[in-house]
Amino acid sequence: MFAFKKTLSVAKFGGSLIDVEGKGIPEILKRIRELKTKDAVGPVAVFSAPMGCTDELIRIGEAYAQSTPVTTDKVFQIYDRLAKLHVKSKYFKPCTSEMLGFKGKVQDALKSVNKRFGGNIKAKVLTLGGELATATLMSYILKSNGLDSCTVSLEDWPIVTDDTFEDAIPIYDASKRKLGSLTMPLEDGKILCMAGFLGVTSDGLETVLGRGGSDLTAVFASCLLNIKYHTDTLLYKDVPIQSADPKVAKGQKTDHVAALTYNEAHKASLMGMKIVQSPAIAMARRFKQPLFVVPIDKPEAFSVIKAQTTGGEVVKCLTGKSGCAILSMND
Repeated sequence: MFAFKKTLSVAKFGGSLIDVEGKGIPEILKRIRELKTKDAVGPVAVFSAPMGCTDELIRIGEAYAQSTPVTTDKVFQIYDRLAKLHVKSKYFKPCTSEMLGFKGKVQDALKSVNKRFGGNIKAKVLTLGGELATATLMSYILKSNGLDSCTVSLEDWPIVTDDTFEDAIPIYDASKRKLGSLTMPLEDGKILCMAGFLGVTSDGLETVLGRGGSDLTAVFASCLLNIKYHTDTLLYKDVPIQSADPKVAKGQKTDHVAALTYNEAHKASLMGMKIVQSPAIAMARRFKQPLFVVPIDKPEAFSVIKAQTTGGEVVKCLTGKSGCAILSMND
């Protein structure tokens, strides 16, 4: 006899949805409310850093490596602005206090940069100044809008990786032992805000999951939580998946693609179409976890990525241009 599993959604919100003015935040709140109503627990909301923050933090780190330190004010002014716009007075002081704490930790990490900006120091700077700060801010924004939310602390971080600090690979068995840091707040009725991109080694050093790694965070968290729940993985984007990139194939008609196989999505990512990060697709295929790519303002126009699809087309090649196909040859 099979045990009944509660339903849970793991929803990833990319940096393009959290612009520096916070224009996308009302839509994010709307989608989180819908998922809260739909499922038995959760959701888990995975956040990328606001658009441009990671690039700015890299620029700052490289400046320190050249012994020409610059201020982190430009990054943290974004969080200050978003807090003023979206965090209510009851939560404003603790929110700004936590942002100051992140800023201090980033500055301390930058002082350790010596000729090279890389490894654990780079991972620490990018996540403390990016995704961890964003997830904490978004938790306060959710609370300000009547949604009971919390974050996962760095000390309890459940995604354990190898020691490849700048392109780390999650380790399933090691992470499974820390599953309680996710399930306990969910069972308490919380919405869980998670930092994308972040991993930790078995001895607690920060790593990052490669560029675009917030996709992998959401997929891996879904696979991990599937031990206890029936999980859906939703990757919210600003546009639906089209047969060609409208920015590339200008003036050409594009069609909505409702379904892709893991292989088709992987090929499309290799051709530069920013659908889902390749390691995230590989992880989803390994655990047979379907992925739903959802346009934030038109969720009914979603696309599903899974092992097999139905339809008239035998192969779909999303090349970024109309009338093109991909030929790949292996020796």
